[in-house]
Amino acid sequence: AAERTALSAILLEFIASWAILLVVTLRSVILSVISDFSEEGISGSEGKNALSEKLLKEMNAKLESLKEFPGIEGVYFTSFVVQ
Repeated sequence: AAERTALSAILLEFIASWAILLVVTLRSVILSVISDFSEEGISGSEGKNALSEKLLKEMNAKLESLKEFPGIEGVYFTSFVVQ
């Protein structure tokens, strides 16, 4: 039981580390893509769709380069604030 608990703790630590790596990596990609768009460029639905498609393409390219994650199927905005 103690070995199983230790193995579970190691596995959880590995998963947490991998999740943090993915978050940091994808956040970097997202910020890079967003910086390519102007406020006017994303004000309409066409611009938001272009942003969504670009995000999807770039995030999947990054995930593919890591070869450890199956990919993202869609990008959806639940809210959209431009400051």
